[in-house]
Amino acid sequence: MQGNLIPRADKYIEAELNVLLIGVHGTGKTETIMQLAEKHGLKMKYLSASTLDPYTDLVGIPIPEGDNIVFKRPHDIDDAEFIFIDEMGRAHPKVMNTLLELVQFKSINGEPLPNLKMVWGAMNPPGQEYDVEELDPALLDRFDAYIEMGPKPSVQYMAQHMS
Repeated sequence: MQGNLIPRADKYIEAELNVLLIGVHGTGKTETIMQLAEKHGLKMKYLSASTLDPYTDLVGIPIPEGDNIVFKRPHDIDDAEFIFIDEMGRAHPKVMNTLLELVQFKSINGEPLPNLKMVWGAMNPPGQEYDVEELDPALLDRFDAYIEMGPKPSVQYMAQHMS
């Protein structure tokens, strides 16, 4: 388990905090988050912000139902206890606007997600090396913890997989 790559990760999960990880590729952000969700027995919904469509994936598609219009979205978002949004710095601005509410209120279009406990995100650092954007300060502020991850080779992992 690579949970030690994120200091106090178990405590963040137990407190149901929203966490954003920023680090270069290959530091284990995605793998560690997936392992933590499994370790804690959380139903996780993985979303890649780089390919996310705010309507079909989150808000829902408007469908007439009698005299009303209802928004139909994938049911697994309602079942999720833990949403992980990968590649946040590569998202379209419309996606980012949808994520503001999701992270802060754990709701979509004012409708609370019934089982959602926390939202975690991951991204590469903005700058010349990556084709990613800085996150809006309002979105950054909606995360309870902001962790910069650097490469930390694991001697134990290397011994198990490289010998």
